[in-house]
Amino acid sequence: MPSKKCVNVPLGRWEYMFRMLVVFQRTHRHCQVPPNSQPVSLGAWAAQQVADYQAGRCSAQRIRRLERLGFDFGEGAKRTTRNQDARWERHFVELLAFHKQHGHYRFSRKIPEQQELAVWISSQRSLQLRGKLRPDRQKRLEDAGLPWKSLSLAWDRRYTQLVAFKNQHGHCDVPCRWPESPQLANWVHIQRQKRKHGTLKEERRRKLDDLGFTWVAQLRHGYFPASMKHRQEQFNQQWDAHFLALKQFKEQHGHCRVPRNSDDDSLLYSVSVWVITQRMLARRGLLSEDRRERLDTLGFEWRSNHPAWERFLAGLVDFHRRFLHFDVPAGWPEYKSLATWVKIQRQRHYDGELAADRVARLDQIGFTWTSIFPPGSNTRSFLEFMPRSDWAWEIRFAELQAFHQAHGHCWVPDTTPAWHRLERWTRIQRAAWKRNLLPASQRSRLAALDFGKPHYHPGWDRHYAELLDYKARFQDCDVPSDWPENLVLGRWVSTQRMERKHGRLDQKRVDRLNQIGFVWRSLRQCHGHRRAE
Repeated sequence: MPSKKCVNVPLGRWEYMFRMLVVFQRTHRHCQVPPNSQPVSLGAWAAQQVADYQAGRCSAQRIRRLERLGFDFGEGAKRTTRNQDARWERHFVELLAFHKQHGHYRFSRKIPEQQELAVWISSQRSLQLRGKLRPDRQKRLEDAGLPWKSLSLAWDRRYTQLVAFKNQHGHCDVPCRWPESPQLANWVHIQRQKRKHGTLKEERRRKLDDLGFTWVAQLRHGYFPASMKHRQEQFNQQWDAHFLALKQFKEQHGHCRVPRNSDDDSLLYSVSVWVITQRMLARRGLLSEDRRERLDTLGFEWRSNHPAWERFLAGLVDFHRRFLHFDVPAGWPEYKSLATWVKIQRQRHYDGELAADRVARLDQIGFTWTSIFPPGSNTRSFLEFMPRSDWAWEIRFAELQAFHQAHGHCWVPDTTPAWHRLERWTRIQRAAWKRNLLPASQRSRLAALDFGKPHYHPGWDRHYAELLDYKARFQDCDVPSDWPENLVLGRWVSTQRMERKHGRLDQKRVDRLNQIGFVWRSLRQCHGHRRAE
């Protein structure tokens, strides 16, 4: 890694002489430098510090550094306070004269004539901020109108340009890329962005509000300030035309919900987009009160359902009128999108995400929130479906009875291809059981088979059945971990012991293993032979 170069910064004359004084003090144990008439000597410099101190020209920082070193200012030290007061009064008089000439207190350190006064003002503000400014001086500065927080000169310059722009054109909407003053247009855009993100200072926001600044641009690209009046008149004419069209639509249809799918009528489509825009402006607080009152006189709905949702609801009502139910089959090409919409409404209602007004409208037409059709059913009529569903239920129930008699439970695994249809049917029945949608007769028949028994994982039950076979062969449940006939069963047995040791095994599974005499501590040695009892 290359080493950084050391840059020697030249010292100022005062700093250089002060370091020579430090060397003198360490050598002679005092700061009483002998007088010397040479201009560049340490004695002449020490005498100059005493003269500056007595005249009040020495800064407070230099005074502290010299006093810390033990420098003696002589008889002038007794007049320190008086000299500082005289210096403060002199700067205060200069401050009043500057304000009288320029009308403000904005100083620039880049201007040599204002540099000393700018430093003094900065020190007064710093003392006031830390609470160290004398109360009488603070009151005199406040009476003179000095602001304690200085505004940026660049910001004030742009603000002055904006004031001149408004006096000339009657508004503050400087167009983007305005050739006469692109910097002012960019500054206006920055102020809007800062207010949007909450980074604009409060005093600046108030100054712009008092000027009538518009926080949303109304002039498009290519428009010029002189065309603002014409543009505003055009906006008003368009708004009145759309309002009149909405009023005619209300008289004809009795509501203000303009459909957006009116491709054959361009005016109606334009009004539908305009209605959505008014809702958006009102939501953001950008719609004027007089326009809001005019829309309220028409009974305007400020919160409306989406047009697509309304279209699907009308399609569902028509479907119910034809087939007397709301379970739209997904297999019909004619109702494929409607079936997807119905499924989404049920899922959102189940998750608690469907709006309350939409739930009320669906309840009003008698909508059933749970489908009575099995997935993939293409049945055309509810009246046709009921006999067929009862017949299919009896077939599947008979298969479930045979499975329960063979295995002792109703948890059909999903790993056997021959049981896929039965496993899918049991999942549907459990969903209906959980939501209390099964008829009482079917529920009682399933309860006789312990259908509502707590669920055990199919994989766990499969290994449990394998353990039962092992016990029938070897008269114990102590399966070796490396049993060659079934390595998975040996690992599963070890896992059950480990899970119970750490308290993670479900108590119901522990009871089932205890019932068959499961050994929780293996009696086998590492090579597979039994330990001596």
